[in-house]
Amino acid sequence: GPSKTLASPLALSYSWGTGFVLLIALSLGLNLYADPHALFGGHRFPSTTAGARLAKTELYGRSDAGPDIVILGSSRAFTLSPEYIEKKMGYRVFNMSVDRGRVADFTVQLNFMLDSGSIPRVLVLEIGQDTFYDDYLNSNLQPRSLFPYMSANMFVPVANDILREALAVQSLSDSAYLLTAPDLEDRLRTWTFEADGMGVRRPLTHNQYLALLSDSIERKLPTLLCPSPQSTAKQMLQDAIELAEVNKIAVLLYQSPLHPLLIKTAFDKNPAAFE
Repeated sequence: GPSKTLASPLALSYSWGTGFVLLIALSLGLNLYADPHALFGGHRFPSTTAGARLAKTELYGRSDAGPDIVILGSSRAFTLSPEYIEKKMGYRVFNMSVDRGRVADFTVQLNFMLDSGSIPRVLVLEIGQDTFYDDYLNSNLQPRSLFPYMSANMFVPVANDILREALAVQSLSDSAYLLTAPDLEDRLRTWTFEADGMGVRRPLTHNQYLALLSDSIERKLPTLLCPSPQSTAKQMLQDAIELAEVNKIAVLLYQSPLHPLLIKTAFDKNPAAFE
């Protein structure tokens, strides 16, 4: 019969290499198309995250008149009502708070506002236990549209993490889910944002609230015991305040109230560290 030969090492390497490149290209293309974490501005599907950074900068850019006051912070500030503040004080307000808002977000958002030409008179900065800890750059949540407003020191790790995010198995899984699951709007839209940035949350049952509270205790306990803030994060806050002052923007710092159960748990765990 005809003789059989094994494929050469060069041919095998070429085949494997081609397959790997095609797989990477398919994964990247799918994640860019579905954009499951609201990083690339596709808007074809609802995001599996809150996606507030992209949503709120777009809302801010579409606002007819620039606000007098802008609120920056984490999701704990989502429900600070611009309409309520305006009724009480007579100033136009925009709520720019974002999911897991950290100190780096303040700088990026301030640079965005300065570039837009719609410069507020006052910034209200929510300072919480999480502001200076963990990934204070939020490098896997920053959308591509905010790249121009980052310093070089921030851009490099953020760009690296976004590339890694675009190729990650989790992103691929979330993209596949978006492409195949029905009723996405009902399932994924936990938060919606009004034109003034106000966050509106899908209603919770009491049991759902208790489950989220329990999860929050586990996640927040380390920072409730007040580890030392990272020095670079503290400097980033100082730089943001100084940048605001140079542009004649007043800065007001505030802290959102904590659920009593969070405080009690942290105190019981380690009274000295909590104090």
